[in-house]
Amino acid sequence: MLLGDWLERNKMSRSAFANAIGTSGSTISTIALYTAGAGKELSLRIEEATRGEVSRTEAMYPYDYIEKDKHGNIQKRTFPRPPKVLPIDCRQKIIDAKGTARALGQKSHKISEMAEAIQKLQIELDSMKRERQAAQTTKE
Repeated sequence: MLLGDWLERNKMSRSAFANAIGTSGSTISTIALYTAGAGKELSLRIEEATRGEVSRTEAMYPYDYIEKDKHGNIQKRTFPRPPKVLPIDCRQKIIDAKGTARALGQKSHKISEMAEAIQKLQIELDSMKRERQAAQTTKE
């Protein structure tokens, strides 16, 4: 969800939101009007303040989520948002798995085959998480 939509849905003014996260109202206005993106730190504060409803990617690059028609009117793009906490390689595996699950969903295949595919993905995801944690502990 984009910040402008979130502010409208929660009936919060831009200046009140800006005060809550410690920035200026004009900064929030430029992000909410899709004219500029937030920096790394500000995008994290926006994500925390909105409890993840506005992701840091959406706060940093709001203009990637809109299109303008020939009259200059903003048209929002809708497309599936990837999971926020997973690394890119995990995201691709999940996307691939969903395609596999759809293919397995044909009448000629059994539900047990789908369950096995999901189990294999869960095992891969768990191992990737363990590798990631191990890499983080070695860095420290």
